[in-house]
Amino acid sequence: MSETEKQSKSRHTVEPTSLVPEHFFDGIANISLTGGVVRIDLAHLSATARDEEGQPRLERNVRLITSIEGFVAAYQTMQRMVEKLAAQGKLAVAPPPSAAALSSGPRTP
Repeated sequence: MSETEKQSKSRHTVEPTSLVPEHFFDGIANISLTGGVVRIDLAHLSATARDEEGQPRLERNVRLITSIEGFVAAYQTMQRMVEKLAAQGKLAVAPPPSAAALSSGPRTP
């Protein structure tokens, strides 16, 4: 492999490394956009804090900060994974609601 091919490959692949911290999360607590920067608050279920019903409380534990372009790229990557999981039968994906169903929902005065 030529030096140019090696450089090109290194720019387009992510090599695994043990130096990257790993964080488990149960869900997304919030996503906000401020000044062209997307902030995604990841959260986990607390081992000790409980809500009013006695269920584990969702606590923010990591914030991801990215550009709008990075957010869209991440969304597209996750969408491909959802499609792959559905194709493998590991995930049931409901079709999106129709516009009529959305507009005919309950209304509050």
